[in-house]
Amino acid sequence: MALWRIRAALEDEPGRLAAITAAIAACGGNVFGFSVQAHEGRPVDEFFVNTSEEVGRFRLIEAVTAAGGAQVTAVPADPHALVDVPTKALQLAAALVAAPDTLPEILTDLLDADDAWWDQGTEGVADATVLIVPVADGRRVAVVREGLPFTMTEAARAGALAALAC
Repeated sequence: MALWRIRAALEDEPGRLAAITAAIAACGGNVFGFSVQAHEGRPVDEFFVNTSEEVGRFRLIEAVTAAGGAQVTAVPADPHALVDVPTKALQLAAALVAAPDTLPEILTDLLDADDAWWDQGTEGVADATVLIVPVADGRRVAVVREGLPFTMTEAARAGALAALAC
């Protein structure tokens, strides 16, 4: 089995979510997790979907797009990502309070990112796969995740956690 993290912007209309989940089911997918996040003034729905190994990324993107999803992305997901986000955030907050200089590692874990580091001033970052998180003491952390742009909700989560690092 393969676990996927799928994001799609959906029009807020009756039946749209049902159409998307039906499209996922038609690919043999089973939704294990679902959340709605804010991004650029519109909601983005995120699904954690389990499929057979034969179902690939492009088939899922095509199915969700055909069912009315826009800006659809699908990336392989780690089973650990299925942990309840509020519980995970609280656990990471406790770890951060104990060791504030571990903020880059903690943000990597919170956001399921590829990497993060104390940034000395990356200017002009226009890529949605790079998130710059300011810290109250003037420092900042750069967080990178290939293939899955950060949402405004994720940026808010990162900012709230970064506030504990001072």
